[in-house]
Amino acid sequence: FFSRAMADAKNLQKEIFSKYYLKDIVKGKEIITTIKNSENIQDVLQKMDKNKITSCPVIDSRTGRYLTITSVSEIVVGVLLGPLLSAFDGKKEDDKFTEKDLAAVLQKADLDRPIGTVLGLTSESKYLQVFLETTKMPTVLSSFSNGVHRALVLRNAEKGPGIGSGPPCYFSQTDCAIFIRERIKEERAKFGQASLVAAISHVPIHIMGKIKQMNESLVSVREDETALVGFLKLLRFKVRSDWSLGALPVLSKDGKGKIVGTLSASDLRGLTQDEIHILLLPVSDYLKYQYGKVRTPVSITLKTTFGDALDKILDNHVHRVWIVDENEKAVGVWSLTDAIYQFTTEAAK
Repeated sequence: FFSRAMADAKNLQKEIFSKYYLKDIVKGKEIITTIKNSENIQDVLQKMDKNKITSCPVIDSRTGRYLTITSVSEIVVGVLLGPLLSAFDGKKEDDKFTEKDLAAVLQKADLDRPIGTVLGLTSESKYLQVFLETTKMPTVLSSFSNGVHRALVLRNAEKGPGIGSGPPCYFSQTDCAIFIRERIKEERAKFGQASLVAAISHVPIHIMGKIKQMNESLVSVREDETALVGFLKLLRFKVRSDWSLGALPVLSKDGKGKIVGTLSASDLRGLTQDEIHILLLPVSDYLKYQYGKVRTPVSITLKTTFGDALDKILDNHVHRVWIVDENEKAVGVWSLTDAIYQFTTEAAK
């Protein structure tokens, strides 16, 4: 059954997805916020917080061309976490850092310097993924299944970034996933149970492949460890891992491995120089400070179907769901990248 469904998914990409161009999907979408590479770091962080965004495109202040897409996490890595590790390399355990240590690093950080000085610190910002609006969706899905999280779409453009008659817009992994879900619904409405494409929705994720399962070396943070410890773990993990999670599961302090929350790069949004000390709060208290509560983690099991897992991600406005066992212990993760991958030619081989 599964092999037939995957074969049909391949046909779906060729026969149905190929009928769609990005211009069909991005109608009405526009970039709301952009920054110039000459703007200072503090102003950029405040602008991101004001607009409730975690990333935005960067424009060359001289040429007007789009350079890259930067994020809150990249900025904090550039001005604080990276320098902190460099300054105390091997001299202190992560849980021994003090407010004085943070202040010393920030004092040298110079948040009035241009944002351009901290670009290119993450793999995603080292290059700018750009699509013309005439790009067919199979090409787009392939790129996003390989770790691209967001891209610029140029309207009526024939040359490079910044050249086009209409305002460019964002296109993200979430947009890809919504596109896939809508096509599955359409197939189900047309053909009902006869549609093997729609039948993929009923396949448990554990037999679909590309599931990131964790073992005893699970990289996580306990709820009673400091937020700084968690973010430093995340930074080190992303450097040496091909997961590119951008998040860690927050586990109960009783040592039973129950997942009680999520700490992600987006939780750095809104962090100002005056509030840097809150990084030394326990993770649970840090998240309560940021959001008023520790938000319930979104989870699934290995028996959860593809359709239900995709719904959980999209309906909860997250980028990943944690896979838990019967004791709610984290055993893996399933992300938008994994979902999109199932509708590429690579998955159908």
